[in-house]
Order: sequence, then C-alpha cells, then structure tokens
Amino acid sequence: MLDPESPPTHWRALDADAKRARLLGIAEQLFAREGIDFPVPELARSAGIGVGSIYRLFGSKSDLLAELVVKRIEAFQQIYDDAAGSDDPVGALRRVIDHALDLLMQDQIAQISLEVALDHPHVQEARQRAADALGRLVEESKAAGGLRPDARTMDLRMAFRAAREAERLVPGGGRRLCTLVVDGLHRH
Repeated sequence: MLDPESPPTHWRALDADAKRARLLGIAEQLFAREGIDFPVPELARSAGIGVGSIYRLFGSKSDLLAELVVKRIEAFQQIYDDAAGSDDPVGALRRVIDHALDLLMQDQIAQISLEVALDHPHVQEARQRAADALGRLVEESKAAGGLRPDARTMDLRMAFRAAREAERLVPGGGRRLCTLVVDGLHRH
C-alpha cells in the first residue's frame, strides 16, 4: 500500500519490478474488496495507468491473479514449514490448521487460492510445495503417534476446501468441520 504521507513515484520513473509490485498491491486491494471479476480497465484506471501497461507486466489477468494466488499459497507453506520439527507435532498441526483457517476465512484471495488458476504452472508448483510441507507435518504427527496411520495430507486439503462452503452455510462452520476432521484423524 502506498504511503499517503509521501507522494507516489511517477509510474514512468519506476523499474519493471517496482511497477509489478505497485500493481500487485493495487490489484490485491481491489480484488479483495470487489472480487476477482473486477475488470482490467478499472484496475488500470485505479492504478493511473493504461490497460496495455498491465498486459506488458503480466501478459493476462489470469497471470496477475496467479501471482496473487501464489503469494497466498506461499503464506500457507510458510505456516506449515514453521511448524515442522515441533516437539509436539500434533499440537503444531492443530495450531497450523487454526492459523490456516484464519487466513482462509478472512482473505478472499486466500479463499480463491483453492480454486483459481489451478492450471497455471506457477500455481501448480506452489501448491505442490505447500502440500509437501503439510505432508511433512502430517507424517511427523503420525510418527509421534498422534494421528491414525491412514491419515493423509489430502484429508486436510479436502477439509480446507469444504471449510469454505461450511462457513458460507453457518458462521463458524468451517472451523467446526476442520476440528471434526482432525479429531477423526486422531489416533485413539
């Protein structure tokens, strides 16, 4: 977000990386507030640039969205990586799920990260890295005896996807659904 106290640097004075960063910040705010169907010409107008500038930087709206989605997926991966190696992997897994759900329920771009641009190569790569990181945490929890032997990363990924829908049906439903899934995966 631009600092309202200092005048923004003119678009032409920015290098390509700074232009991308500025446009991503503006797009992130607009898509989060207005939804991903926000039109590119309106995005350009909001950024004070021409539509062509957007396409020179990103190639397509899909590429721009993919970059925002990758950023969110990487945030999830960081949560998973930070929890790995815990002395209490099951507790760490529960905290990770709570943190991930907080992000997922509060951030429209994080929500769409479950379904938008899935065929984009950068999104696929980021999703695989995040799934691998979550998988390490699941395996640590199983090795510690806290999860059933048949627990899989996909169980949690399905729960995250279903949590969005459960939250739409009943406020708090997403968290409850994930709690029930994790309780069901617990070794008894």
